[in-house]
Amino acid sequence: MADSPFDALRYCTEADVATQMTGDFSDVAPDGQVMAVGNDGQVDAQSWTINSASVDFVNHGITAGQVAILGGITGSSVARDYGPNEEVLEVVQALPYFSNPPAPIMAGSLKVKRLRLTEDQGQPIGGEFGGSGYTNVRFKVIYLDPQIADATSELRNTLNFSDEADLITAEDLRVTCAIMVAMQLYFDAASSKDINDPFWRKAINMQNRLNKWIDLLMRRGQSGAFWDEVPVVPTD
Repeated sequence: MADSPFDALRYCTEADVATQMTGDFSDVAPDGQVMAVGNDGQVDAQSWTINSASVDFVNHGITAGQVAILGGITGSSVARDYGPNEEVLEVVQALPYFSNPPAPIMAGSLKVKRLRLTEDQGQPIGGEFGGSGYTNVRFKVIYLDPQIADATSELRNTLNFSDEADLITAEDLRVTCAIMVAMQLYFDAASSKDINDPFWRKAINMQNRLNKWIDLLMRRGQSGAFWDEVPVVPTD
């Protein structure tokens, strides 16, 4: 018998969550959940790599599927704060970096790609607009292990189907888990804001999407369970 998709340790990745959130991921990602950070990133013009002289990405435990946020890469080599000029990218692999003297020795290198694209697809960031790459790029790598673990556990307990009865795929669980984590990030970000803040609307929209997916998977899995543990926007 094939392995059940429910056996996966994590149903989605950080990049899956970012994909569900359009351009909001960097605004709602928890500040304290950073695997690596620096301001000496070098973005290659010919390949999807980010090099750093100060950060050893391999020894920092960076893994595929995490999200790298870059700042200060549009039209300038001067590092800026994260903002309109940032890029949110998916980590493909953390690599040791080797360079022959007299070039500077780099501590580590990240292979990245754009969200929703396959590896090496599309023009590398450093080569856009005829560029020759960028230096002094701010970067940070985000992890969402606690949120993804909680969502995975919730889904595993809620969608409690037998291997023979369910028709749920790993892709179903990946999307649903990503939506659940995205919803929680929106609610967490909105909790300290005015009721009219756009994050409340986005959180509720994500909640509605989650309910639809849960309903679909329950009907597909022939389960009589129901979903009633999503956050509710306060009315006061």
